[in-house]
Amino acid sequence: MSRIQEFMDAEPGKDYYAKLVKELSELNTKLNAFNNINMSLESGYPVSFKDNICVKGVETTASSKVLKGYKPPFNATVVERLLSEGFGFLGKTNMDEFGFGSFGLNSEKPARNPFDKERVAGGSSSGAAIAAAIMENHVAIAESTGGSIAAPASFCGVVGFTPTYGVVSRYGLIDYGNSLDKIGIMGRSADDIRQVFGIINGKDRYDATCTGMPEGSKSQRSSRKLVVIENLLKDIDAAISKSFERTIAKLENSGFEIERINLK
Repeated sequence: MSRIQEFMDAEPGKDYYAKLVKELSELNTKLNAFNNINMSLESGYPVSFKDNICVKGVETTASSKVLKGYKPPFNATVVERLLSEGFGFLGKTNMDEFGFGSFGLNSEKPARNPFDKERVAGGSSSGAAIAAAIMENHVAIAESTGGSIAAPASFCGVVGFTPTYGVVSRYGLIDYGNSLDKIGIMGRSADDIRQVFGIINGKDRYDATCTGMPEGSKSQRSSRKLVVIENLLKDIDAAISKSFERTIAKLENSGFEIERINLK
C-alpha cells in the first residue's frame, strides 16, 4: 500500500489540517513558497498547484500583478482529476512571473531555499519545490517549459518528474510556450509521484494535444541506453559525483547500456 493511500485510509481529523495550514502559513512568511494557502482544508491528501494552473474560484495569477484578482470559473483537468480522487487542495505555489525565470526571483515575493534562505530555490516552479521539501505528506503539481521542474527539484532536494509532452492534459494551464509546456509532479518519493501520475495522465477532450499514455505501457525497444556527458560533471562536488556514479552503476546492473561521451 502506498504512503498516500495509507494517509487517506487513516482519515486525519480537522485538528491535523488546522495545525498544518497554521504552521505552513507561518513558515511561508520566510520562504514565500505559496501565493495563497487554503485555510479551510479539512480532508484529503494535501496537493498544491503551481499558480499558473487554474483552480475554480481561487485567485490564479501566474505570480503576476497583471492577473491579480483573476479567479477562474473552472478547474484545470489535473485539478479536477485529483480532487475527484480524494486529494485536498492546499494552495497555489509561487513561481517566476508567467514562468519566465530559472531561480524563483522574478516574482513579487522571491522564493527562498528551505535549506538556506540566502540561496535560491530554482525556477520557475520554485514554490512547488519548496513545498515538497518542507512537507512530508504532500505532492506538488508543477509545470515545465524547459527545466522548470528539474532545476528547482534539484536545488531543493526533492523528486521532480516532467512527463513527455502530450501525456498529461494542459487544459487550464496559463501557458508560457504552448508547444513545449508539460504539467508534472514534485514530491518526497518516486512512489508518490508514480501514484499521482497514474491519476493525472490520459486523454482529455478539452486538450487536442493530449494523447495520453496507457498505464503500464512499455517501450518496444529491445535495449535501453543512457548517455553520460562526462565533461559536464567535472566541476560537481565530490559527494554528488559519488552518488551519481552509484546511481549509474545501479542502472547498469539493471540492464541499461551506459555510453560515456564528451561534448565539444
